[in-house]
Amino acid sequence: MTEEAYQVADKKWREGRAKWEASLTPEQLFAEQKRTDEKRRLEAEASGRAMRLRLPQPEDNYDWKQVALRKNLDAATIAQLEKEQLAYGPSVKQSFEPYLGGPVLSPAIPC
Repeated sequence: MTEEAYQVADKKWREGRAKWEASLTPEQLFAEQKRTDEKRRLEAEASGRAMRLRLPQPEDNYDWKQVALRKNLDAATIAQLEKEQLAYGPSVKQSFEPYLGGPVLSPAIPC
């Protein structure tokens, strides 16, 4: 399939999907969104990316100190996280660089 043919088919599919979603009742739309979210969660879990797609939940037994140690944070940074729930690392050249490995969440951040 050429790129142009793909673009035409994709546009047609998206328009059809939007029309179909517009025809759903609020209950049906909610059920579809829930099904889609569950499918994405299962796919992410299977690929090992589950923790990067959502915040930790109480049933996950998330331990922010273990994550901090795995990310090689020094003792002073861990102490600052524990005390203030916020710590700054070294300067970076790109603003997105600190987030490439995922956040380290302290226990005071509501989930």
